[in-house]
Amino acid sequence: MDNVGMVMWCELLMGPLIKRKAGRALMVWENCGPHKVAAVREVFASWNLEVMELPLKMTDLLQVMDLIVNGPLKAAVRRRRALTLFNFFQQRKSMRLAATAEKKALPNFKPPAPKLTGAL
Repeated sequence: MDNVGMVMWCELLMGPLIKRKAGRALMVWENCGPHKVAAVREVFASWNLEVMELPLKMTDLLQVMDLIVNGPLKAAVRRRRALTLFNFFQQRKSMRLAATAEKKALPNFKPPAPKLTGAL
């Protein structure tokens, strides 16, 4: 999310929530450039939103969404892709052996294209 998006998010969602609930809040997130811009920090301060960042290069270890959602999802996508490719190469090997034994032309090499929807 860019600087403008951060300000809009705070002005439209987080700020009113803070005002309605506790009057102030603390948010901990990763070290992303748009989060550190002075204008964004000023908007956060105007809504009593204090921001702290995770230590550098620790997002994948400390950020909850990466640990609980993104990490397992990405692992599942990689597993599915690896299995798809493994099956393709096993089938291709069988087809090549059969073509060689029958003295036919070898099959064309066309691995399956990666698809996000196929992994979910």
